[in-house]
Amino acid sequence: MPNYFADYDTTVTFVSLEQLHAEHSGLPHGGSVLRSGLTGWNEEHTATVEYSLKLDSNPEFTASVLAACARAVHRMHSTIRWSLTLTAVIMALGTLIAWLLPEQIMALFDANSAMVAIGVPMLRITSLGFLVSTFGTVLSGCFEALGKGMQSLAVSLIRQLVVIPPLALVLSRFWDLNGVWVAFPVAEALAALAAVAFYRGMMRRIDGAME
Repeated sequence: MPNYFADYDTTVTFVSLEQLHAEHSGLPHGGSVLRSGLTGWNEEHTATVEYSLKLDSNPEFTASVLAACARAVHRMHSTIRWSLTLTAVIMALGTLIAWLLPEQIMALFDANSAMVAIGVPMLRITSLGFLVSTFGTVLSGCFEALGKGMQSLAVSLIRQLVVIPPLALVLSRFWDLNGVWVAFPVAEALAALAAVAFYRGMMRRIDGAME
């Protein structure tokens, strides 16, 4: 398991094979973890939590941990696949509604003819990014749940801040207001690519740690 102790202050002491057999072969495998801190409204109490583990057989325990990790990764993959599928269905329906019933949607807001003239192409163009936004939306939530806040933040920034303002400024020079709407699906596509790249990189590190 490469980089197993990467985030710990670790000291490694090498011993000879003779010393290993003479002094360490009879020791059970295990360890203790101590965590102390202050509790209470005014931090007036001291608390210490201890976790300890003693094993006669390390291979059996290691195999159990690896099997549990493999099951957890499998469940995570399954959950993400279902989330992507369900979200894609919802987004596809939203796209169809935006293309087939844009006037009816605008009517919900009592839009006048000028607003309808602007709103109908806006709905149809921006809805082109609905389906592809599935990846950015679902994987961003996945990163957040797994403690990968920076990746989640990066995807959100690409979707909402980094791409849209400059691209809308450029495209509006060629396609007027429609150029602004085009920037939205483009931002969703770029965010989706970034999210998939982050996810693949994360899974490569998880797979490598389990080897």
